[in-house]
Amino acid sequence: MTIIRKIQNGKLNTTIGIILIILSGILFGLIFVVPFFPISLAQKGIFISVLVIGMEITWWVGVALLGKQLITKYRKHLNPCNWFPCKKENPLDNEEGT
Repeated sequence: MTIIRKIQNGKLNTTIGIILIILSGILFGLIFVVPFFPISLAQKGIFISVLVIGMEITWWVGVALLGKQLITKYRKHLNPCNWFPCKKENPLDNEEGT
């Protein structure tokens, strides 16, 4: 009964979405470790391809589960005005007083 309530509240979808996005980050990190494995070059290529495909699938499924909540936060962090203090110039301040 508690699982049904969590699904209705959306908390389970949010949790699964976050776990999938974290998993996609782990898969991305593994891409940089694969070249150091003692396997053939062809096997490394296949393994990296599988990791990239798995990373993309887990990322997009996680984004689909989180929906608008993730997109709004993601856009907020990608806005350059939030990285550095942006100054809004007032055109009246640039005029010389006459």
